[in-house]
Amino acid sequence: MTNKEGFVEVKLLFFGKTREIIGEEMSTKYLPNNIKIKELYSLIFEQHCPLLLPIKNSCILAVDQTYLDISNDEEIILHGHSEIAIIPPISGG
Repeated sequence: MTNKEGFVEVKLLFFGKTREIIGEEMSTKYLPNNIKIKELYSLIFEQHCPLLLPIKNSCILAVDQTYLDISNDEEIILHGHSEIAIIPPISGG
């Protein structure tokens, strides 16, 4: 679904600690359909989910079940109803 030209509606999915901090499992946002990986990280953490800033450097993003490498600043294409998972550090024992 497109809100305005160049933007698409996506789902942000929260897991573990990110779900605890945000207080919900999922939210929808409008994001640019063409965006560089580093810009996507900035948009999500600084504008849409600033409560997650303290753990930003420990989180990984996955778009439609494909992990993003923040060291590779290539442009990606988001589609209407793309899912962006915000995956926190995982601890176990």
